[in-house]
Amino acid sequence: MSSASKERHEFLKQHGICIDCGQEAALPGKRLCGLCSFLRNESSKNWRLKCKQERLCIRCKKPLPEGYTKVKCEDCNRLTNNERLEREAALKQNGICISCRKRKVVEGSIRCEVCRNKIRENALISMGNLKNSRKKAGLCVECGRNKPAYGMMTCQECLDRHRLYYRQKRKEKREKCVTV
Repeated sequence: MSSASKERHEFLKQHGICIDCGQEAALPGKRLCGLCSFLRNESSKNWRLKCKQERLCIRCKKPLPEGYTKVKCEDCNRLTNNERLEREAALKQNGICISCRKRKVVEGSIRCEVCRNKIRENALISMGNLKNSRKKAGLCVECGRNKPAYGMMTCQECLDRHRLYYRQKRKEKREKCVTV
């Protein structure tokens, strides 16, 4: 990129103008207008699809080995992973969230409160979906392997494991109370 091109790019970015067309206002917090953003996404999808059909690495365009299921060759996967690890290490060192790369992390974590809540919500939703699908299939909602015990949603094996766990917890609690 030439210095004139860099200057133009910075000028447009600072003034909230789309860096591609230079005509429309960029979307809030973004560098592109809605149309240019859509066109870039479509172009990227088409590129990935073309590479996948021709069995080429999407990063370096090398042919992928037969039976290889990933979209990047092993060298590019390794490189991408190393870049991600370096980026995350720098973010961790500066106390910045590794997910959004914007906000300060919660103490003792690698993510900010907003990202932690989003991840927690998504986990609860997917776990709920998993349990519902197991329930509909007539399987134990915990392990998904066995039929549930009569009148229950979990199988006898999971019930026994839970009972043993809670018995041990009660025993530990009683012993703690006696020693105090």
